[in-house]
Amino acid sequence: MSSELSPADVLASYPPHAETIPALLASRAAVLPEKAALEFESRIWSYGALDEVSTLLACAAARRGVNKGDRIALVSVNTDLSVIVFLAAAKLGALFVPLNP
Repeated sequence: MSSELSPADVLASYPPHAETIPALLASRAAVLPEKAALEFESRIWSYGALDEVSTLLACAAARRGVNKGDRIALVSVNTDLSVIVFLAAAKLGALFVPLNP
């Protein structure tokens, strides 16, 4: 028997969510705003803080003309900032393009 999974097997094991990542973050931030959501080195981000700072970044990007379908590139090593930029892009419907130096 093959160990490969068919697309139907994957969907059965991991059903798609109706909500988007920003909606899931916002709902978690509303219920548990102080709960730790992300830890990187000595920084700990709560759900509320992640939601707030990614919204602020999304608003700043939108003011600079970033729209749905646009690409937001970040040249950086993997950090907590990468997650925040990803969330901001998702809130705008933009694509996050990580460029690791």
